Amino acid sequence: MDNNTRKLLNLTDDSLIFNKDWLSREARNNRSVNMMTGKLVNKDKQCQKCGCYQSVKNGTYQTISQLPEVKRCPTYLKLHRERYLCRNYGSTFSASTSLVDDYCHISKQLKYQIAFDLKENQSRKRITECHSVSENTVKRVLVSFTNNQQPTFNFLPRALCIDEFSSTSDCHAGMSFICADAASKKIIDILPDTRLHKLVSYFMKYSRKSRLKVRFLVMDMNASYGQLLKTVFPNAEIVTDRFHIIQHINRSFNTLRIKEMNQLKRHNHSIED
Repeated sequence: MDNNTRKLLNLTDDSLIFNKDWLSREARNNRSVNMMTGKLVNKDKQCQKCGCYQSVKNGTYQTISQLPEVKRCPTYLKLHRERYLCRNYGSTFSASTSLVDDYCHISKQLKYQIAFDLKENQSRKRITECHSVSENTVKRVLVSFTNNQQPTFNFLPRALCIDEFSSTSDCHAGMSFICADAASKKIIDILPDTRLHKLVSYFMKYSRKSRLKVRFLVMDMNASYGQLLKTVFPNAEIVTDRFHIIQHINRSFNTLRIKEMNQLKRHNHSIED
């Protein structure tokens, strides 16, 4: 496999070795699939536990990992992974690659593609058909990325941005609440309810020390959110963000423009009559 093909297929890991006949068509799950066959080695043979280089080859074993589809055909990577024995520590370890997580049968790139599709308004069944995976695989990807976004309830930023947005029908009044760090622009959490008592109950899960560190509550001109200062963020000040200020000015000008146009039309009609 040449370097350009490696780049195209995202197989640039130096630990991967491919022979001349690396691509074949095989039958898998009653479908014809692309099967790429290679070898995975650990060139430095460094022990993952003690860090020494006194390891020797101790056999191989085979793994098959699913990659993103190529030309709308399911694609798999069959690897013969080398296993090593550490003479110093007495333990065994296997060659690994950044392409696939250990003990996982789908590549990271495929996980990312599924995660991106989950952001779109489409069903899980449609995603499973597009990527030739099971619905349980889609669920596991969803859970894994969701767990990475779970707040720890021990940190809040100095400037906290809050807002609401139109969401799914299973949320209260079809609206969701979102909060983010004004400095890093990272989302902290998204809640399926915008009612004040629900927000108070949520933010009270954070420690008092972290809540006292919040100095600015950046929000729109929604009066109800300002009540969070009384019980949740006593040291914070309300800051109306520029977007909602400009939005309010534009709406006011537009309302005035329509009012003046209607009055002018009525005046012109009265003159014609």
